[in-house]
Amino acid sequence: MKNMLNLNIWREIKASKARFFSVLGLIALAVFVFVGLKSTPEDMRNTVREAYTEQNLADAKLSMPTNDGFTNDEKDKIKQQKDVDKVEYSYQTDAKIHGHKQALRLISTPDTLSTMEIRSGKMPTQANEIVLGEQLSDNYKIGDTIKLTDNNDKQLDTLAGEEFKVTGFVRSAQFMRRHNLGSTKMATGQLDGFAVTSPDAFTGSENVAQLSYNNVHGAAYSNEYEHQVRENTDNMQKVVNGLAKDRRSDLKNDIDKQVKDAQAQKQELETTVQAAQGTPMASQAQAGLDEINEKIDEANASKASIDQLEYTAETRHGFSPGYTEFGGDSDRVGELSNSFPIFFFAVALMVSFVTMQRMADVKRTEVGTLRALGYSGAQSLKEFIVYSVLVATLGTIVGTAIGIFILPQRIFEAFGSNFYTNSVSIGVMWWPILVSYGLALLSTVFPAVHTTYRDMREQAATQMLPKPPANGTRILLERWTGLWSKLSFFNKVTLRNILRNKVRMWMTILGVAGSIALLITGFGIRDSLNKLVPLQYEQIVHYDVIGLYNANASDAERDDYHQAIDEDKNVKRSTDIHMDSMNVSVKGQQSDSQVQLMVPEDNKQFDKYLTLRDYKTGQALDLQDDSAVVTEKLAKLKGLEVGDKLTVSNTKGEEHQVKIGAIAEMYTGHNVVMNAAYYEKVFDEKPDANASLIRLDDRSNSAMRDMAEKLNQEDAAVSALQSGSIRNDIDTVLTSLNQVVLIIIIAAGLLAFTVLFTLTNINVSERIKELSTLKVLGFYPKEVLGYIYRETASLTAVGILIGFGFGYVVHAYLMSVVMPENTMSVPGVTLINLGISTLIIVLFALIVMWLMARKINRVDMLGALK
Repeated sequence: MKNMLNLNIWREIKASKARFFSVLGLIALAVFVFVGLKSTPEDMRNTVREAYTEQNLADAKLSMPTNDGFTNDEKDKIKQQKDVDKVEYSYQTDAKIHGHKQALRLISTPDTLSTMEIRSGKMPTQANEIVLGEQLSDNYKIGDTIKLTDNNDKQLDTLAGEEFKVTGFVRSAQFMRRHNLGSTKMATGQLDGFAVTSPDAFTGSENVAQLSYNNVHGAAYSNEYEHQVRENTDNMQKVVNGLAKDRRSDLKNDIDKQVKDAQAQKQELETTVQAAQGTPMASQAQAGLDEINEKIDEANASKASIDQLEYTAETRHGFSPGYTEFGGDSDRVGELSNSFPIFFFAVALMVSFVTMQRMADVKRTEVGTLRALGYSGAQSLKEFIVYSVLVATLGTIVGTAIGIFILPQRIFEAFGSNFYTNSVSIGVMWWPILVSYGLALLSTVFPAVHTTYRDMREQAATQMLPKPPANGTRILLERWTGLWSKLSFFNKVTLRNILRNKVRMWMTILGVAGSIALLITGFGIRDSLNKLVPLQYEQIVHYDVIGLYNANASDAERDDYHQAIDEDKNVKRSTDIHMDSMNVSVKGQQSDSQVQLMVPEDNKQFDKYLTLRDYKTGQALDLQDDSAVVTEKLAKLKGLEVGDKLTVSNTKGEEHQVKIGAIAEMYTGHNVVMNAAYYEKVFDEKPDANASLIRLDDRSNSAMRDMAEKLNQEDAAVSALQSGSIRNDIDTVLTSLNQVVLIIIIAAGLLAFTVLFTLTNINVSERIKELSTLKVLGFYPKEVLGYIYRETASLTAVGILIGFGFGYVVHAYLMSVVMPENTMSVPGVTLINLGISTLIIVLFALIVMWLMARKINRVDMLGALK
């Protein structure tokens, strides 16, 4: 008896291959998406964590802007901080590659912190040797000579020489990003790579300190690690603020002493000049006096530059280009894994649940026969348990295998293409697998066993009989006699069949609605991403280059800077602003959000460079004397409205309160814009112009680079930001997201097909006798097929309409969680999106109908009626 029972189980699987593999496919798809998306963020983070550990990436970095370096007293005070475990000092300077519009950051060979992985060649041992980062591996080869200069092709005062022999190429966790490693004064204002040379190649003293802390725990990107490092570094910033203040005081005292000595010499020379009048020595004495006056003027002017001497303390989010971006990418996949698989699983498991429930209903008489033959209740249930467990287990295994080994690889390739990293580190997270398997068992074993066990409460003889059909009732439309009488026979039958089997009706509607909603979401995300850059840089941001200059430079240097702009034939117009980089802490974020503070000199001309319009009404905004304009994403992150106050902090950690007078539409970046009067109220000082917004006639990327390079050659220059470079960075992120969205669209399409096939197959299988009866009664084949097709088409159409609304909601939700913290989403559910999604569903429905037509046409009418 046992062997016969087992044989019957395998016969059932063989006889219902369509049902078995459709349920298996639904479970596999759901598990694939859930396990894959849950595994990917941790796999991404673990991949770079291995590099951070192997290279012993520093927890924080201290830097100063000159090559005077840290004094011994300063080093002692830094080392004495209780949280500091190890400090290593090194050299750092930026340089231009001679003959190229490229800039690189040159650092001295590290000791034990922030080391490098040698990809080829060897590390430098001589002052004239250098290794390059992988970013420059396409431009140079081992043995080449590279010349490093300032913007005027002269030797840098921070280097002992200018020509270096390339001895190898390295990969650094400190410089993971492939392009745009940060801003600089050199070349076009953008760092194109990094290089490492011997400490002997530098002049001056070490101006960078790499720190590791003794009280940090947890892995990189974990809240435990990031919050502790941030707290330590904030405290360290306060310490170095004090060091910088003392250094400025000492330098000013030295200058005052020099000026005092020079004044004494001046008095002596003035006496000498008066005494030498009319003698051959007069001109020589006057020249000496002029030289002393010049030295005094230079010394007094240098005091202004001393005021800008600041030390900075940065976490990895600040000093490691790519650290924040890579963590943000993994977080976005994580946010996606917290939402998208839920909708996916809900649709897949709902259909699986109904399929197994209908299987139990169909096998009712067989269970009754087994009981009548003497099989126990457990033996009678064995077929359903084995069938359900087998399909759930196989579906989970297939979905897990694809989800663990393929999906993380594809997603990592999409995001990892922007970074230099090792291949993805595949790990197994057991809890998503166990949760998936539990849900798979719940959606298969429970409905089959529950339905069968309920029927087993009846006598075996009763259970051997087919379940009597439900009592016929009139549907609501039949009471509308005017409409009902005009319907054809087939339309009446279709409506009755749809409305009398409400479970099947709702499963089909919800299955189709869920599937098209996921398609709409996928296409909507893609459309939103593709709209973002054109909307930002065609309607809102109009400037092409921001030239940052030293507000404390001499009048002559600033005049030369502006003259370089005015005389450039490609400049359409320009205006000056005061610009500061501020920080805003956001709850739940591991690092502060960076905010651009802008104060225009000419409020009336500012809209030609940046359009400020209300994020709700689109009306133009004016700058007020008692409040500032804040961009939309920043206001949403902080949960602020008009009238609230925003707390911003500068690089020293000093906090200021800004009242929000209006919220402006902005899709990338955080901005706070205010007029000079309100700036003075908030910061208790007048704003000094330190930046020029420039619009060009030729707005190509090459023209922007040329303009940036020209500006950086001026003595007053600090750096230059190109909107084209920012656009490219945004495009890079959005391209990676688009590749992930493509995976979502493909998965949603497969789900849609499987759902339609499974539900239609159930419908046809349950009604084989009914369809055979129609054939025997003389209905034409097309009429028999139309009997089923009309129901499928009607329910699909209703599901599509409901899915439109559902898709809009899901898309809006996902766009709110997957976008970077400084990027707003753009509405992306368009008519084209709805049309394409509908077309895919209709195409799948037609394919399913064609497959079902073949099944119906092969039915043995007489055999089915027995």
